[in-house]
Amino acid sequence: MTTGEETAKVGLDDSVFIPPNAKHGLINKGNSSLSYYNAASPSWGNAELTQLWPYIEAD
Repeated sequence: MTTGEETAKVGLDDSVFIPPNAKHGLINKGNSSLSYYNAASPSWGNAELTQLWPYIEAD
């Protein structure tokens, strides 16, 4: 997980705080599926999600 200039290994049950407007990224280097959960305030609607990440299916 990279947030700004900091990179750290994260694993099962870890949480990461990403400050507003911080550049960030995540790479799954494991052999199992990655589950990613996001909580944002204010919350994003389907229009914002599909605009930022057009390859996902928003409910």
